[in-house]
This record gives sequence, structure tokens and C-alpha cells, in this order.
Amino acid sequence: MKTTDSPDDQLSEAIVTTLLAGLAISTNSEDSKPAQQLLSAVTEIGGADRIVGKLFPLGIPINDKFFERIESLRDALGNGDSADEPIGYLWGAAFGRVSNEQQQGLFDLFLENKRHDLFVNLGSFPSMIAIADVSPKVLADWLSALHIRIERDFAQDGFWKALRILCAKRIDRAFDVLGLLTPNLIPSHQLIATVLLGHLRCARLSDNQSIEFRKVELAFRDHTLPVLRSCYNWSWSSTVGECGLTAEQFLSLLERAQLDERGDAENLLGLMCRLVQNPSLPAEMRESAATWVSQRLSPGISGDSKYHVVDVAWRLHDSPNPLSSQQFDATEWILAIQPIGPDETGTWNILEQFLVKLLKADVHRFSKVFRRLASSNAAGLGHVVGHARGPKWLLREMQVLGLIELIGSLMLSSDRPTRKLGFQLFEELEAGVIPASLFSNNPIGLQLLFYEMQLQILRPQSLARIFVSLLPHIQTMSLEFRAKVKDELSLQATNFRGEFRAELQRLGGHLDVVRVAMDELTSYLDRLEVANRSGIASIEVAGARRAAVMYRRRISQHISSAAEEHSVLMAMTTKVQLLYSRVSSTFINGKLQDSQPLSRFSSGVEMPFMDFCDPEEMAMRRMSAAAAISALVRGNISHLMRG
Repeated sequence: MKTTDSPDDQLSEAIVTTLLAGLAISTNSEDSKPAQQLLSAVTEIGGADRIVGKLFPLGIPINDKFFERIESLRDALGNGDSADEPIGYLWGAAFGRVSNEQQQGLFDLFLENKRHDLFVNLGSFPSMIAIADVSPKVLADWLSALHIRIERDFAQDGFWKALRILCAKRIDRAFDVLGLLTPNLIPSHQLIATVLLGHLRCARLSDNQSIEFRKVELAFRDHTLPVLRSCYNWSWSSTVGECGLTAEQFLSLLERAQLDERGDAENLLGLMCRLVQNPSLPAEMRESAATWVSQRLSPGISGDSKYHVVDVAWRLHDSPNPLSSQQFDATEWILAIQPIGPDETGTWNILEQFLVKLLKADVHRFSKVFRRLASSNAAGLGHVVGHARGPKWLLREMQVLGLIELIGSLMLSSDRPTRKLGFQLFEELEAGVIPASLFSNNPIGLQLLFYEMQLQILRPQSLARIFVSLLPHIQTMSLEFRAKVKDELSLQATNFRGEFRAELQRLGGHLDVVRVAMDELTSYLDRLEVANRSGIASIEVAGARRAAVMYRRRISQHISSAAEEHSVLMAMTTKVQLLYSRVSSTFINGKLQDSQPLSRFSSGVEMPFMDFCDPEEMAMRRMSAAAAISALVRGNISHLMRG
């Protein structure tokens, strides 16, 4: 319910109430009846102009009061789409009473509205366009400015409907606007010109208008500027959505696409993808378009074209109105255009939806497709998976199903990017033990897994699961390699003495190698504790205690300053140092909240002990692992396997 805050608001409500009462329109109805009654009144001859005079008895205000009065009327009619049309007619009639400069001023106020009201009133824009007497120049500026204002919002239906209304009911005005937009085709002008051209093709044109349109269409089609030819090509998408496509028109487009004399293949490929996914077109037409698209798919097409290919693959995969398998295979289309760049966010978002749909429909097929996708674009897929705004939906679905066999096969791959992606998924999805079947007759994959593990930064639990996966299979390897595995196991047990040991004993406590390593570590820690209690260990170095305190203080200050710099939450709050007391209050939205007792909370993470204690040794181990991987990839593995 609207709250009255000022005398102007009270005046607006009083005028609206009097207006509706004079029209015998009751606002007590819960349905759309009041809006329908007002629509009948404004569509009478002279009705809109008469009602505008009563709504603005002192003249049309060229300020915020105009839209406030409109808002009061909308509130009285009830919140709903049914009020859009009558309010649009009143808006158009009001514009007929002011000059072009005043129209521009009111529209500038409309654009400056930062609240949701702009999009609420946007629903009335088509009706306003249908009757408003606005000059072509002002209208062209309006449309361009309004598109820029709403281009990143989902609530754009009113704008595009206004363009359709303009082409259907104000054809001459649409021609004028198209002519004004064409010379300076900035992105917003280009899109509006494209839509106008497509809708005018469907309009009921007179003979003279048909001749004029044909001239305009040919000028776009054969222009030397690629951007104008692109407008012509993409305009057919609006035409198909509005009135369909004849066989002659499709053959003409197909011939233009096949010849590609002007280098328009990129936007024509996107157009053909739109035709393929349009169920209203005949199946023969869609399959012809699909054949043309499939013949031109390659990794070298542009990012925009890849977006359209993935979009049609997602929409048509397992659709109720599919194409023949010879003309269209969603997975093959997607794989044919790899790699997709990691910065192509929109394409990856659609690809995620496709993969989730595939995963829910057929896990086995998903695994095969994902392996092929990783083989062709592991680096891009890994970058996207590791991004903060990565495919979280897909990862959740994969985690529910486990898919450890798929992840393990990636981890044992001879391709480094694919192997890294496997480790990334293993860590991200907290996967379990790798199946033994993957290690059968695959000594190279086992060794690659071991050495790659040394190069990755993994959680202790993940390290333990990898060791438990490969330890049962090292007996067929050389003594040298087995010694390396046991040495690495002992090292990591020392490196992570908490979570690694717990997970290792939980999953692999039955393995002799694990028991020996744990016994050796226990013995080492016992000897270390005895040495720590010895007299020589209690001797203090002068200044060591103070140095330790200063070191901890410096680290604490460094962590605090880094957290304040990079934390979004801390950037939104004011830091206050509490000097005393046992309670604290928070200042939120201009008010000091009630005091609350202080509570202690903390979080911790296990740090790799050896990386801090002996970083040079750990660096040398990683260099040795990298050299071993290089030797394995080159085929120099004889010294690592039994003869």
C-alpha cells in the first residue's frame, strides 16, 4: 500500500480518485476490471485527450510530478499488466499537448528513474508509441537512449514490443527512424535498425511503401560496410519470429550463405543456428540450415558464432521436435568448435546447462562427452572450473554422482592439461579412491599420477586418497619407483600430521606400507618429544623469545591488513578496536543496535610443515617430479619399470 508523504501526493491521489469516480470506475475490484474500464474510456474518440485534461487540470508538468501522477493512477488501478495499455494511451495523449523539447525533457526524466518504476512504466511504452505524436528525430534519440539504459536487464519486453508496434501502426515513422539511425551505427543503433528492418518486412505495406522498403533492404544487403550487411542478415531473425519464412526467402538466404562473397559467414552462421532451433519452420528447411552449419563448424570460427552453436545444441538436445541425426548431433557440434576461450562467459554458461542436461539424462554418455571435451580444451575447462563464478551447478551434480572413474581417467592421462583438470576436479569434488581397474596394465598412468601429485597443491585428505589409490598397484613397478613412493608417503605424513594421517589410516590402514609408514612416524615423533624435553633444548638464545613474539605480531598485522584489503564484507563495515567491556553493539542503517555479549570464534587450516621448514628440499622434489614426467612423456621409462 502506498504511503502518503507530502501534500503533492495527497493532491495526486485526490485527482485520480475524482477522475475514476467521474468515469464510474470502482477501484475495489480485485481483478483487472478497473483497468479494462479505463481502457474502454480512453479508446473512445477523443477519450484519451479528455481524460488527460482531467488527470492534469493545470497542464502537463515537465517534471517529476508527471510520472508521480501516472504512478498514482497505476496504484489505483492495481498492480498488474492490465493497466499498461490504458496508461500508455494517456501517456501518448499527454505528449501530444507539449512541444518536442518538452517531450525530450519528460523522457530524460523517465530515463533518470533509478527505481523499478522505469521497468513498470516500460510496459506502457508500446501503447504510447502507437498514438504519440513524436518527431522522428526525438523518437530515434529516445529509442537509442532507452536501449542503452535497459540493455543489461531482463525486463526488456516493453521496448521490443514498442518496436513491433511502431512497424505495424506507424510505418512511415518507422522508415524515418530507420533512416536516422543508419548513418551513425553505434551498437544500440545497429540492433534497433536490425529489428526495425525485420519487422517492416512483415508489415502490411502499401505499394509505395513496398517500393521504398525494397530500396532500403537492397541498400543494407549490398552495402560495402560489413556492419550494414550484418543488419540485413540478422534482420531475418526478427522476420522469422514475427511472420515466418517462405521457401523462396529461405533459398535466397541459403544461396547467400553458400556463396559468402562478402565475408558474412559469421553472422550468417548465427542466423542459420536461429533457423535450426525454430520449431515453427518446416523440418526440411531446418535440416537444410543444419547441414550448412555442420559443414562450417571448426575451432576457428568467432566467439559469437560459437555462442550460437552451443545455444542451438543446448536447446535441441533431446528436444521433442528433433532433427534427423544425420543433420544434427548436439555433442558433435559442441566438440567441433573447441576450444572455447575461458573469457567467453556466456558460451560457458550455456554449455554448463547442456552438460547438466546430458548428465541427468545419461551418465555414461556424459562421461564420454566430458572426456572428449577435456581432450580438446582441458586448459579452458580447467580455467572455468577454477574461477569463482565457474560452473557450480554442474560441479554439484557431478559431486552427487561421484564420477570417480571419469575423474580418475583424467588424472591418469598422458596430456598435462587434462591431468591437471583431473586433479582439479578430484580436489573440488572431494572424490574418493580411484578405481583399481584404471591402473590395470597402465604403469605409465600410475607414474604420471604419482609425479603430478607432487606438483599439485592439494588438501591433506586428497593426498591420502591418492596414496590409498596407487599403493596397492606399485608392486609391479621397479624397486627405485617403489622406494620413491614410500619416501613420499613418509614425507607427506610428516608434512601433514593431522588430517593426512587420519584419512590415510581410515582408508588404507589395512595396507602394510601404510602401517610401516605410520609406525616410523610415531617412532620419529616419540624421539622428537624426548629431544624436546632434554636439557639442551631448554637453553634459550638471547632475544629469541622476543623475536618470536615480534614475528607472530607482524604476521598477525599482515594477515589483518590483507583481509581488510581483499574482503568484501570488511570493506562494507567500519573497523572498531574494542578496548574493554564484555559486550558490543553494531551500527546498521543509521541505528545503533542492541548490545550483544562477545563470543569467540576461530577457523583453522593445516599448513604443510615441510614447505615452511625446508622449502629448498620441496622445490628440488618438484623439479625432480617434473623431469620424471618429461621423461615418461618422451618414452624414456625403462629405468622406472621392472625388466
